Amino acid sequence: MNKATLSILGIYNFRPDIFDTLQLPAFVNRDALLVELLAQCAELESLYTEPDTLKTIIGAWSKRRLWSWEKLADTLTLKYNPIWNVDGTETETITRSLNASGTEKSSASSSGQTNGSGEELRSSFGYNSADPEPAEKTERTSSANSTGKTSGDVATGQKEDETITTEKTRGGNIGITMTQTMIQMEREVSEFDIYQYIIDDFKGRFCLLLY
Repeated sequence: MNKATLSILGIYNFRPDIFDTLQLPAFVNRDALLVELLAQCAELESLYTEPDTLKTIIGAWSKRRLWSWEKLADTLTLKYNPIWNVDGTETETITRSLNASGTEKSSASSSGQTNGSGEELRSSFGYNSADPEPAEKTERTSSANSTGKTSGDVATGQKEDETITTEKTRGGNIGITMTQTMIQMEREVSEFDIYQYIIDDFKGRFCLLLY
């Protein structure tokens, strides 16, 4: 290779596939990025002059950096009011416990006794007597006793949790930062260029920054 092939542009002209392993965020246009990258790195010498080695390292490096690039790219699509410094929802949750308990007692008792006796007498009249003559006599005696008692405790209890959730939405400028200052900051945000950020990242990793 001659001296020209030691630059990023020179190696690319010799092996256009060196950027095939480059991983980028979804919405970054690969062709637009490569054109600008080659334009800015055209005269810069490459740290790695062997094309296959450069291709492999570009793939590994971009895979490692991809997460950071994607996070930066996400900030470019956020929806917000640039002159608000408060914008969100506050949630407050209160839990109350309701307890009710009681014990109900009941008891009952009863007792009784019954006694009885009786006599059964059968009489008959003779043919020659006007008074009855006892013919048969039977005596009966009976008794019964009964006692009883019932008692019991009936316990009742209840526990309930009541949860109350309240959401409040807040938005606007609460006076911490002046609106004019926030507008100026928004202008600075609009100047952020994800393409230039990736190109500068590439320069710092693969180019010998000797001018």
